[in-house]
Amino acid sequence: MHTRKSFASAFLSLILIPSVMIVILIDKPDYAFFNFVHRNIVPIAEAAGQTLTYPARLIGRFADNMRKRGDAMRDNAEIMAKLETLEKITAEKEMLERENAMLVAKLNMAAAIRYRTAAARVVRDNSFMETQAFVAVVSDDAVAVGNVVVSNTGYLLGVIVEKNGRYARIQSARDGHSNVPVRIAGTDVFGFLQGGGGAAPELKFLSNGDFVPKAGMSLITSGVNGNLPDNIPVGRIENVHDGEIKVKLGAEMKNQESVMLFLSDKGGRYE
Repeated sequence: MHTRKSFASAFLSLILIPSVMIVILIDKPDYAFFNFVHRNIVPIAEAAGQTLTYPARLIGRFADNMRKRGDAMRDNAEIMAKLETLEKITAEKEMLERENAMLVAKLNMAAAIRYRTAAARVVRDNSFMETQAFVAVVSDDAVAVGNVVVSNTGYLLGVIVEKNGRYARIQSARDGHSNVPVRIAGTDVFGFLQGGGGAAPELKFLSNGDFVPKAGMSLITSGVNGNLPDNIPVGRIENVHDGEIKVKLGAEMKNQESVMLFLSDKGGRYE
C-alpha cells in the first residue's frame, strides 16, 4: 500500500513539474496566464482565506478585549481602594480638626473663667526687622504690664510690655526677644519658644533630651513660675531638621483687629 502511494506521488511530480515549465515557456513574454491568476484567482483565494480565518480572528479579538477589560477592572479596583483610603484619611483629619477646635474652645473657656478678661483694639503695627510689636487701645484700667494677649480663637499672641494710659504695647510671640515657656501637649516635656522676628519661632531647651519631637505636635503654655497662664494653645511644630524645631503659631498679631487680655493679680502673677 505504501509503495503504491509513493509511486503515485512520484508520477504526479513527473507530470506536474514539466507542465508548469511548459506553461511558463508558453506564457512568455507577457505572462498573461500568471497575470490572470494574480488578478482573479489570488483575490478569490485571499477572500476565501479571510472568510475561513474570520472565526479565529474574531475569537482572538474577543480574548484581547476580555484581557483589556480585566486589566481595566483591576486598575479601577485599585483606584477605588485608594479613593476609599483617601476618604478615610480625610474623615480622620476632619475629626481631628473638630476635636482640636473643641479643645481650643475648652481651653479658652477655662482660661476665661479662671482669669478676668479685658478687650483691646489693635491700632498700630510697630514691627521692624526682629522687633514684632503692636499698639492697642485697652478697655480696662486694670490692664497691666505682663498681661497675656490671646486671639479671639484662644491662641497666644504675646504679652503687654508697656502701658501708657489707655494705650498698651504688645510684644508678639514672634518677636526676636520673646521667650515663652511652653509644653508639648500630651507630654511632660517642657521647653521655651523663642521668637525669630521675621522668621519662624523655634522650640528650644527641651527638658527631656531623649524626646523626639515630630511635626504636628501641639504646643501650649506651661505657666512656669506663674508668669503666664498654663494650657493656652500656642501653635504646632511645623518641621524638625538638623536639631532645629520650627513652630507655626496658631495666630499672628499682624492679622488681629481685636484681642483679648487675661488680667493677672496685683503681683503680676497667674495663680
